Amino acid sequence: MSGWQYVGNYLTDSDGKINVPLGVYPVGDYVVHFVVEGDLSGTTGYLSAVDAGRDAVVFDIDGTLTINDFEACADYVGVKTATAYDYAPQVVNAWREKGYQVIFLTARPYWVTKDGLEWLAIQKVGRWHYHSNPYGGGPIPPDTQKFKTDYVRHLRDVVGLNIVRAYGNASADIAAYADGGIAKANTDIIGPNAGASGTQPIHGEYGSHFSFVVTPTPVASCKR
Repeated sequence: MSGWQYVGNYLTDSDGKINVPLGVYPVGDYVVHFVVEGDLSGTTGYLSAVDAGRDAVVFDIDGTLTINDFEACADYVGVKTATAYDYAPQVVNAWREKGYQVIFLTARPYWVTKDGLEWLAIQKVGRWHYHSNPYGGGPIPPDTQKFKTDYVRHLRDVVGLNIVRAYGNASADIAAYADGGIAKANTDIIGPNAGASGTQPIHGEYGSHFSFVVTPTPVASCKR
């Protein structure tokens, strides 16, 4: 787009959430900026419009791109920036550069989305498409597996994405991806559960896996 397009004036609910129907846009990645009339504070959202059949890769974040599940806590309270596995950002970017739609599917509750997006920016892997858990009752949502299964099914059955690969670290990731219709042969697991239940193991870090992504994997068949 050559410039900003005004999409309307809307009211948040009591939780500060807002639902804006944007209609249909040409295929691409968009920035959506929200401004509060009262004090002119604002926030930014990110929207992806995709063709049905677009090849996609799903990534969990905590313990999958970061070195463990507890890095997010230190990141959130400002103690440190969560540490990424070696070559994790390069693997994400390698898939993106080949034309695949990258999906970050995290069990983090929605109210830490700002921190999650900032971390992706620090790692220089882009912020599209990031989906967090809408649960707002506490720091650890109780429905991680179902939440991820439901969204994977939504991406496949409603959006029409062709998910060719999924990355995770937890047993909940393995079960969610399987229930969502992703084959174990296309599910890569790092950490203590690497290779569990017939998944593809990634040991230690992503160095050797990066070579696999760069060389044998094909360019996406339905590019933007």
